[in-house]
Amino acid sequence: MKILSTLLRADAGAVSVNGLDAATRAADVRESISLTGQFTAVDGILTGRETLVLVAKVRHLKDPGRIADDML
Repeated sequence: MKILSTLLRADAGAVSVNGLDAATRAADVRESISLTGQFTAVDGILTGRETLVLVAKVRHLKDPGRIADDML
């Protein structure tokens, strides 16, 4: 997971996430998967579904509730 999310570099081979090379386009990979810190202020307040809805809203996606439901 750390390599796929660009938190660690792969020591061999190639890693592609959403069609993006994780070694050369790390910022784009993180943006494409909406990577955020694990210890945000709302972690203890929001449910998993509410967190998914929040991320969908931040990314300006249509129908965040449906997206969250589909992911769950």
